[in-house]
Amino acid sequence: MEKGAIDVTKTQVGFFVVPNEFMRGIRNELESMVGKGAGNEFLFRSGFRCGEAVVKMLELNNYKMPDILVSLWSQIGFGRLKVLDMSVEHIEVQCEESTEAMAIGPAKAPVCDFTRGCLAGTISAIVGKDYYAIEKRCVSMGDPYCVFSLSMDERWSPYWR
Repeated sequence: MEKGAIDVTKTQVGFFVVPNEFMRGIRNELESMVGKGAGNEFLFRSGFRCGEAVVKMLELNNYKMPDILVSLWSQIGFGRLKVLDMSVEHIEVQCEESTEAMAIGPAKAPVCDFTRGCLAGTISAIVGKDYYAIEKRCVSMGDPYCVFSLSMDERWSPYWR
């Protein structure tokens, strides 16, 4: 098997493909029902749980970072991930073609809350320690790509468990 490749031949995992309008619709409905802050928190927490679940279903905790993260992100369809920095204390990744940012469109602040949560949940499940995430750059704000920083410092996330 190719380095970093995910062997899913023995695991049955269901994924569904939805158009970008689905994510935009979910965000808009959440904001109108519960407000922007609570909607963002919901998306982050949902993403976190999704990331944890994928690692568990595919039994990815035996794989090595960062190869598994880059491969998984591409296969899920969240965009192309590049690891910029990785240590035990800090992980920074760049995401090109972020599907969430493309779905939401132009914004004044980072919008990839589900993606941010999914990254934190995926890394937390693989490493076995809780990671928190912030989005430092976002395509929706006119940046060429999204950049996420992850840390075990719980002050990094207002949206936590």
